[in-house]
Amino acid sequence: MAAVGEMKQNGISPLKLEEAAYAIEQSDGESELTRRLSDLSLIYAAYEELLHEEYCDKHDVMNALCDMLEGDGRGYFHHKACFVDSFFSLTMPQKRIMRSIMTHAPEVTVTFSCDGENSDEIRFREIQAYYDSMVRLAEDVLNGKNEELHIIKLQQDLRHKEGSPLFRVEKSLFYGEDTPAEETTLPTDSVRVIKCADVYEEAELCATLIEKLVREGSRYSDIGVVARNMNSRCGMIDTALKRHGIPCFIAERSALAGNPAIRLLTSLLDIQSNGWLRRDVIRMIKTGLTPLLDYECDLLEEYTATWNIRGRRMFAEEDAWTMNPSGYRRELDEWGEETL
Repeated sequence: MAAVGEMKQNGISPLKLEEAAYAIEQSDGESELTRRLSDLSLIYAAYEELLHEEYCDKHDVMNALCDMLEGDGRGYFHHKACFVDSFFSLTMPQKRIMRSIMTHAPEVTVTFSCDGENSDEIRFREIQAYYDSMVRLAEDVLNGKNEELHIIKLQQDLRHKEGSPLFRVEKSLFYGEDTPAEETTLPTDSVRVIKCADVYEEAELCATLIEKLVREGSRYSDIGVVARNMNSRCGMIDTALKRHGIPCFIAERSALAGNPAIRLLTSLLDIQSNGWLRRDVIRMIKTGLTPLLDYECDLLEEYTATWNIRGRRMFAEEDAWTMNPSGYRRELDEWGEETL
């Protein structure tokens, strides 16, 4: 499935795999590579056919959006100014979306966090490739619109006040041992870099530093702990803080779709719009907001899977529920009758 997801992100279909295998076979003859490509094409196609009977792959959502923007929804970006920020690369569906935006939007601004055009710095290599691909895409689109591409290089750091500790850190972050002497001395000790052995030592140090700040007059509400991925540190930082008697609150995102009431609402809408697919009905009863008990939900899921029940008539009419709950047996025992 990971391979299928990667191929979809790069716009590779089963047909393209088969065409690639045929082209290689025509030029170099049959080989292990051509056989593997053909096998992968067949598996990929079978997976798609089986999946789309009742389900939808998350990568297909992006492709569906691309088809919509290139079809009936191509006027969506008319009279809109679009800004694209915080990207470092684009998948094939995202590039199709960007082409639609550039084609139909009157003004498009794309930002890049790099050193400038033709930067040879290793740390900017991925962003430079993204920048080059966006420039080529924009030039290709604008050639058909008789418009010009404007490239603006920002010369001033507007995010950090010049002379502030964060400004000095930003200026010298990637220099390493070659950092100029005037950049290494910070005006205050507000920025410190401390090396820890592991995340557990980080958590313990964090609690110790908070205790020190509180003793010096700070309030707990004035202190924040920030990590790039707090989920990877949950159970370590909060445990260390509680062990030191430090009150804490972890602010984390929770998906709205995880709310049982929202899941009930969306599953009901899916049941109506998708024609009473089994997966939508099962998702609805598993929200915990229906009169069914947990074991009854399990029985219903197993029964509908065994007898491949789908469609409004099969679910809504009592006369349709006559198959044996025990499976493919002619005789209906006492448990089966009670279950029905």
